Amino acid sequence: LAAVVTSPNNDNTLNIFNLADTSVAPIVLEAGSTGDTISSLTFTPDSKRLLLIAGGESTANNSLIGIDLATGNEFRISRGRFAKGLTVSPDGTQVAALDWTIPEDPQEPAYTSTVIINIDNSEKATLYTGAEFGADGKITNQTFIAPLVWGKS
Repeated sequence: LAAVVTSPNNDNTLNIFNLADTSVAPIVLEAGSTGDTISSLTFTPDSKRLLLIAGGESTANNSLIGIDLATGNEFRISRGRFAKGLTVSPDGTQVAALDWTIPEDPQEPAYTSTVIINIDNSEKATLYTGAEFGADGKITNQTFIAPLVWGKS
């Protein structure tokens, strides 16, 4: 069981409990600085890892993190500006997530792309870019594809 607890000071902590052996101390992970969040989490299909997005919200910097549930060791999979929501492949080797892009020109809007990230080697591939780019470099037609569930093929 994984639960995020927010303190009165807005510090967020992830607590992972082993329901098969409740005498085992929970695995505890801090979200980061005060105000940082754990915005999404999901177990891999084999229940050996918990994957989560921790850090800033909206378009702020954050990270995709994995936790090995047998050892309690955490590892950063990828840094980004990940939006809420993620899904893991049926074989547990990849994650699909939305990643914000912030243009250099502050007059241009941010947009999300759907990315696939390899959990073990952090390779990232863009599945869908959520904007069109005009000849003048302007961003138009922002759209998104939200990863809800990864079907078996």
